[in-house]
Amino acid sequence: MLKFANYFCLKPWDLSGGLCLFWNENFSLDIYSWSQNVIAVDIDYLKDNIWKCKFVYGIPKFAQKRLLWRDLFERRDSEHTPQLFIGDFNDIICQDEKEGLHPKPKSQMKDFRKFIDANSLMDLELKGGISPGSATRGTTLSQKKELIEV
Repeated sequence: MLKFANYFCLKPWDLSGGLCLFWNENFSLDIYSWSQNVIAVDIDYLKDNIWKCKFVYGIPKFAQKRLLWRDLFERRDSEHTPQLFIGDFNDIICQDEKEGLHPKPKSQMKDFRKFIDANSLMDLELKGGISPGSATRGTTLSQKKELIEV
């Protein structure tokens, strides 16, 4: 059982999406905006310092991703307020991150890189956790089948 005092959840649509935040009493969150793909909050940690955070779940279809990026860029908060964009943007910036047979079009990776650079963001590598794709990285098809069945 998760032991958090507070939560805010957006239901999934169709077979994907959904976004939930859980936090404990050390944090005070003011959720000031949300959509199917973004929850925007002011976070106050121990009544000491307020900063902005946008929790993101990226849209799988590329044309819609561009709209999400534009919306995030246009609605970003003051440059003088600490900000964090965190989540799964559902995109990659280089072929090394790609799994599967078909390579990602270079123009799409270039567009995502432009979005990251224009917003002074950085791509942080996942460490110590597990994502759905990383659970099967470097395994054979039969090993992947076993992981899915477990």
